[in-house]
This record gives sequence, structure tokens and C-alpha cells, in this order.
Amino acid sequence: MGFARAAELGRIIAAVIKAAAEARTPADRGDLGADVRDLVQDARDLHELALDALGADPEAGKNARGLAGTISNKLAELEAMLPEKAPPGLLH
Repeated sequence: MGFARAAELGRIIAAVIKAAAEARTPADRGDLGADVRDLVQDARDLHELALDALGADPEAGKNARGLAGTISNKLAELEAMLPEKAPPGLLH
């Protein structure tokens, strides 16, 4: 993985983590409103971008793929906290 691609992936992953962290605090308090759902959706969309970037680079390391898997699990935990009746198109 070249430096530019690694830097791009790092920025995407940082944005995923930031969105997930911003959603986690109110979600832990039971606030599962539209703002939290939007943050979780943003995190999921960014995570998909990160997976695309990893998939496009055959040299992507095992550690990067492991991190993507861990992030996916954390996002699934947040998504599971959301009400069942999410608006159409939210959360794949």
C-alpha cells in the first residue's frame, strides 16, 4: 500500500471512528433520535468507502483488514441499538 493510499485510508477510518464515537455517547443515554441515526449511517457509509479502498489494494495489510472488521463490529453494535422502524434506506 502506497503512502498516499494509506493516508487516504487513514483519513476515512478516522472519520468513521469520529462519527461512531459521536453517536455512541447519546446512544448509551438512550437518545436514539434522528441525529444519532444519521451519525450511524454516516459511519456505515464511510466504512463502506474504507472497505472499497482496502479491496482495491492487493497490498493492504492484514492489520488494516482486521481494523476494518473491528470497526464493522462496533457499527453493528450501534445499529442494533437503533429502533426497528428506521426510515427507508437507513442501515443497509
